[in-house]
Amino acid sequence: SVETSEGLVVFSPYEQFMVTTEETAFTPTSARLHYISTYDYNIGIKPLNLGTSIGFTSNSGLSSRFWQLANPSRNGTPTVVEQSKAIAGSLPTNLLTAADSRDNNIVLFTGWDPTSTNYGDCLDPYDTIWGYKYYSDGQDLIQSAWFKWNFYGKVIWHTIMANTYYAIISHNGVKVDLVALDLERQDATNILEDSNVCKNYLIH
Repeated sequence: SVETSEGLVVFSPYEQFMVTTEETAFTPTSARLHYISTYDYNIGIKPLNLGTSIGFTSNSGLSSRFWQLANPSRNGTPTVVEQSKAIAGSLPTNLLTAADSRDNNIVLFTGWDPTSTNYGDCLDPYDTIWGYKYYSDGQDLIQSAWFKWNFYGKVIWHTIMANTYYAIISHNGVKVDLVALDLERQDATNILEDSNVCKNYLIH
């Protein structure tokens, strides 16, 4: 579930509801459940509060999808847009985890795709993180872009805290690394000083 100004938006595997009350106090007898939409929902990843909207995923079909639900109301139908439409069929079949940051307008996903685990005759040593970057001015979605990062090893856990992306990466169960990537330049951010280029590059 996700709390909004209109009430509590609750997700089930196939439907979405809003829990509200018409009374001054919210009690078991005053609670009201309103049906608002019917979309498949991946119960493995909790809904994401994107500021003015709600993000959620589904694993129906041959690839996963990422949806954005805006303007949920007890009396009307919300606006639901598939933000992964631009990369339709590219997301893995089973999204497993999500790390999000409203401050940086970014959502990062891990997933598992049984059709892409081999690289030639060898196991693919890289794990892919799918990223969604968005920006809204409060009314309109101005930016909506997808990208992906490849990590050498298996990303077994990740999160975003204080503008820094943290990931625990396992290398065939023999070695485990904790990596940190600053999503924005900070006082302690390391940079690569190179007199031959015009820009300094972040070190992750």
